[in-house]
Amino acid sequence: MSIKLIRTDTDYKVAIARINDLNQGDPDALTEPDFKELEALTTLVDAYEHKHHPIRANVNIPHEVAKIALLEDVSLMAAWRRQLGLTQHVLATQMGVSSDTVRQMEKRDSKTRRALIEKAAKAMGINPEQLED
Repeated sequence: MSIKLIRTDTDYKVAIARINDLNQGDPDALTEPDFKELEALTTLVDAYEHKHHPIRANVNIPHEVAKIALLEDVSLMAAWRRQLGLTQHVLATQMGVSSDTVRQMEKRDSKTRRALIEKAAKAMGINPEQLED
């Protein structure tokens, strides 16, 4: 049994693959060393996921906003803005940024800085987490 700390996504993927290997077949057939390895890997994976891939808790997206995002294939930011009846120009003015900035933020593959997400959320009266696709 060779267990190492999970420091990278590659380490994480290797650990997940090994957990999957250990979980194949009858669980009662695991040897004591395999069981200990499975237990240790599971603990390490849980810690890595908690730190690097946290689950968003209690993020409320109203049905109307989700419907706009799905049916019109737009980002949550664009869906919220439309649901609230705001134009890109008005939202930009409330945020203190240009309309081009809002347009860029609304792109589905946008890598928007947290500070801008917080400004947009404040301008729309919602939580920043509600803008994360």
